[in-house]
Amino acid sequence: MGYPDDATLRLMEEGLSDLTGEGTAAGEMIRVVTDSAGRILKLTLNPNVMRMDSQELAEELCAAVQRAQADGERKTRELVGGILGSSEQLPDRTQFWNGH
Repeated sequence: MGYPDDATLRLMEEGLSDLTGEGTAAGEMIRVVTDSAGRILKLTLNPNVMRMDSQELAEELCAAVQRAQADGERKTRELVGGILGSSEQLPDRTQFWNGH
């Protein structure tokens, strides 16, 4: 696979800047939205989650974040694959994004 041209790179940048991942947990009482790099943009908690013990709440929060990150990674692969024609050989986000 060759290197993409500048126009293709701009198209990917524009798509990635708007891309978000979404994940829920605890019966959708926890909602997380992440950006294309997996950083948390929004965390919404239903007040009823405060009835959970701290360990369970922590586990459910982590699950929601991981689901949002996985959703964002899937959407990224679809976007890049659609632009470049294939996403099969793309590394996962942890191999090319450092989270900064």
